[in-house]
Amino acid sequence: MRNFSHILLPLLLPSLAVLLELGDRSFFAGAARVDDDAAGSDDDGADGFDDDDPPLDASLVQDDADESSGPLAGISGEHPLSKYLNPEILFELRCVHCLMTAAKMDYFISEGTLLGTVRDGFLLPWDGDGDIVFEAKDYDAFYKVFSPGPIGTGDYAKCPKCNKIQVGLFTPGLKINGVQMNFFSSYDEILSGNLSTLKGCEKIPAPKEMHDSLLDLSKRPNSARIHWNTDSRIRNGGHGYLDVAPFFKNASEIVVLENVTKRLAQHDVYPLVDCKAKVFTPHNKLRSVTLRCPKNPRPYLDQTYEKGWAKAPFNKYVDGQGWLEGTLEDCVRTMYNYTGPLEHML
Repeated sequence: MRNFSHILLPLLLPSLAVLLELGDRSFFAGAARVDDDAAGSDDDGADGFDDDDPPLDASLVQDDADESSGPLAGISGEHPLSKYLNPEILFELRCVHCLMTAAKMDYFISEGTLLGTVRDGFLLPWDGDGDIVFEAKDYDAFYKVFSPGPIGTGDYAKCPKCNKIQVGLFTPGLKINGVQMNFFSSYDEILSGNLSTLKGCEKIPAPKEMHDSLLDLSKRPNSARIHWNTDSRIRNGGHGYLDVAPFFKNASEIVVLENVTKRLAQHDVYPLVDCKAKVFTPHNKLRSVTLRCPKNPRPYLDQTYEKGWAKAPFNKYVDGQGWLEGTLEDCVRTMYNYTGPLEHML
């Protein structure tokens, strides 16, 4: 019997995105004037979405997607030209909150997503992904919430716009008959053993030994991602996604299994609280999103970014006169001419 553990065992502990490098981000200059009243409604609808938000365009799905060209140029990925948060990430965050709330499952935002929400009341416009962690009581139950189709348990009656959002588990290096499989496999692919090829979106049955290893992988911590659409080409890159990691409760603390393990007192995490963050869309409309945060986010952020995370300056950006150092507040007031409040959690 061929052993696939040399491929899959290194995946059992998450290795999520490298921590945000706050000192090296820049922005486009010269945003049009946005009055607060003209910026568009920032109120969430019943399902967490704004009523006049257009659906994401499926034509954005393309082979060999690239963060520097194509329809997502300038808003996809984490690079100096990011002026707006990728709208796919905002969509995915809203769906996670809606579906996890409907399923009565615990999650909270983490890493850069939590940092911007807590410190600034704004999602970081230069962030290349979103970040969430979930209570790992039952991996199968969590993955099925984000698995459209026969195995899925997501409540699409309460979250009708989220009926294509999908989780993918990190499964790199898999080849079947010499054909490279996708680096992220959906949960239904893992359960069925029918995997998507990296190119062409074909399905190929996995050999039994590989399938058994994948089933074992799905019961352990994994560097999973959530994508807004079930098209397997989205998993190849060039699109917004959420990094996903589990957390566990023991007698006295919460253990978060990210790239660096965090240990938090339960009273700093629970009860989880709803928190709101603002964000400007590529149409320069001001939106807000309701998410879930730990009760006291400081210990998590201290362990993630060390204790200087709340002090300015924490980013650089470009205006018409060149490089400036300052806060995200400086950024939103300069880039978007935003004059409203910053409702942060500090």
